[in-house]
Amino acid sequence: MSTGVSEALLVRRLREARLLCDAGHLTLRQIAVLALSAGPDEKLRTVAAMAGHMETHKPAVTRAADALEKRGFLRRRFNPKDLRVVFLDISADGRLRLAKVMAAMAGDPPPETLQVAA
Repeated sequence: MSTGVSEALLVRRLREARLLCDAGHLTLRQIAVLALSAGPDEKLRTVAAMAGHMETHKPAVTRAADALEKRGFLRRRFNPKDLRVVFLDISADGRLRLAKVMAAMAGDPPPETLQVAA
């Protein structure tokens, strides 16, 4: 089944918008972690759930989360009932960066260039 946009096209759009892989920019895995951490389902915002959803290993998600947390794009929150469970919550800066990424993936102009109609 085709989603209408190829992975190569998405990567090209992200590179053109200067949002992917250059120094200070995001990897595809970091983008996926940000997107999942912004979702409404808290159960999907744990490191273990993200790893399962992304079909990768927990350490890979943890490394992406470390980089995102260091840049202020997300924060960790421990489950008080089970401290082994770590939730990844997106920050306001993370939401802004994710909006830019999503706009670039859709081929839209970045959010800061859009003017609001009065």
